[in-house]
Amino acid sequence: MIGANYGTGRVRSIADIEDFCSEERVDIALVTVPAGEAEATVGRLAAAGVKAVLNFAPVKVHAPDDVLVREVDLSSELMSLTFYLDREQV
Repeated sequence: MIGANYGTGRVRSIADIEDFCSEERVDIALVTVPAGEAEATVGRLAAAGVKAVLNFAPVKVHAPDDVLVREVDLSSELMSLTFYLDREQV
């Protein structure tokens, strides 16, 4: 819920992302949005000065050349972990 506090952080509205990134001088962002929102979110982060993005959204995104984007496919990572756990039990 927007405005809720968790530990030392507070949930903020996506509408404030540019101001927050600028005020806090954010360099790295994690993107965990639905596939249809990922490209626009990365674009907004880049425009706000973010220089690196770890993208957990299930889609490949494009960013300006000066923004580093790493894609994380959670389903593949979980399958890999399961494979290695199964091998240890044999």
